[in-house]
Amino acid sequence: MPNRGMALTKCLQKSSVAPVADVGRMTANDVAARMGVSSRTVRRWAAEGRLPPDDKFPGPTGGYLFHPAVVELLARQLDKAAAS
Repeated sequence: MPNRGMALTKCLQKSSVAPVADVGRMTANDVAARMGVSSRTVRRWAAEGRLPPDDKFPGPTGGYLFHPAVVELLARQLDKAAAS
């Protein structure tokens, strides 16, 4: 199974997505609300590389931050897969 996180990252590099400084990043709870899943699912996706985090708060229990464009790409992929 291909690494979806890497595919998303490559897609972002080729797109005209604004730099992180220009947009607000999303917490796991924000992503969970957008995707209709639990925050635990979002953290699992991050750990698996399916949804690569943009940053992480400091410390061993620091939460992940996600770039909204990456979240939208994954949402579209999941919507396509559900429609198929």
